[in-house]
Amino acid sequence: MRFAQRLDEALGTRPLSLLKGALVVPVPNPRVNLPEKGLQIRGEYHITILEPDEVGDLQDRKGWRPEQLAEKFVGQVVPGEPKYGCLGRQVEPGKDADDPSANAVYFIVVDWSEAQDLRHRLGFEPTDLHVTVGFRQKDIHGVPKDASTCL
Repeated sequence: MRFAQRLDEALGTRPLSLLKGALVVPVPNPRVNLPEKGLQIRGEYHITILEPDEVGDLQDRKGWRPEQLAEKFVGQVVPGEPKYGCLGRQVEPGKDADDPSANAVYFIVVDWSEAQDLRHRLGFEPTDLHVTVGFRQKDIHGVPKDASTCL
């Protein structure tokens, strides 16, 4: 069985929720074999649809209070099914991937056109959808997390 097919079967989809100011779709533990031992994990897994700053921007543009945003989105299901791709890795910009002191993050690349459509309807550009599965020190934001990062 292919890696992505196993992930599709294991992860499934869930309704939207708010997590630390972000609009996310929680997913079960993907249980992937990571190429490094001793990585930190959060204990929860999700696909971020809107980052916290995007949620704030949306609230400002629409004039919504946080509870109004929650009423509109929490519990709603994004249609379609995410397609889980490869295991990707990003290393702290400017650092060597083989340097064990350099921060690195591992994630599953996700292709989900309906989630990108939702972002578009809300006035946002497409983003690199992914599920973070582990990191050396902390997650790395602002770097590509797409198919170009596949191991």
